[in-house]
Amino acid sequence: MGCAPEIVNIPSKPTPEGFKIWVLANKGYILDFMWHAKDNKEGPVDLDPLFTEEGFSKTQAVVLDLLLQKDTKTEERLY
Repeated sequence: MGCAPEIVNIPSKPTPEGFKIWVLANKGYILDFMWHAKDNKEGPVDLDPLFTEEGFSKTQAVVLDLLLQKDTKTEERLY
């Protein structure tokens, strides 16, 4: 594959090497996404620690974080 530091190896997958990305989508349209960094022992990049502090697993926290993302550009236009 290449030398990108984000490449992960998941042996149980048919193509074991690649990028791990969590995606929030609706009817085929990507609404938001979150990268997984291999070198980041925490897993998801820019995951809000509030959810894990409340007792959610990191996988659960990714779902909540993606669902509750705020579009700062949209908010700036509204005010």
